Amino acid sequence: RILCFPRISTLQEDHTVHIGKMMRSNTNITELYLGKQRMRDEGARQLVDFLLENKVLRVLDLRCNELGAVSAYCLGTLLAHGSQLVSLNLSCNRIGEKNNVDGAKALAEGLVHNSHLEHLDLNHNELCGQALSLLGESLQHSTKLVSLRLFHNHWDQPSSYLFHTLLTGRSKGVPLKADFRTSEVDQQIHISKLEVEQ
Repeated sequence: RILCFPRISTLQEDHTVHIGKMMRSNTNITELYLGKQRMRDEGARQLVDFLLENKVLRVLDLRCNELGAVSAYCLGTLLAHGSQLVSLNLSCNRIGEKNNVDGAKALAEGLVHNSHLEHLDLNHNELCGQALSLLGESLQHSTKLVSLRLFHNHWDQPSSYLFHTLLTGRSKGVPLKADFRTSEVDQQIHISKLEVEQ
């Protein structure tokens, strides 16, 4: 069963408490789509508190909200504590706003301890090079992830080089499908967009 984009028009986040309470005890809903709900950090924190008890949810889509580093910290905790999520979409949020790396660090730590997540979308999150590097370092230890979307962030040479090494080295094992490609030109690593299937 799927719960998809409930139409809720409020700037308060009490609706996330109700959805969270429902998800805590519901063993039928495996996919939860809460994009474009104006959810902020407090709403995500409340939702994750309830999702920690849910062991059937496989897909969590929180795209196009107003989630920051605090939300990413909570979601990192969810990943690290036995979450059964296979797909997590956090695109079009503000996790890395103002060069904040705390959210990416928490997600990276969650990825290291998670053995289920296969698809992660962090596009359009204003992630700086250091935040991207933290995620890249965690992917060296996470072999389950097969799909990653990161192109629309703020790449620098160290993060580009790390992913260049990761993507070329990982192809020998389980390949990682990314929405970008790396290439080396004149001793510089360049990142280019790559169209991938949904």
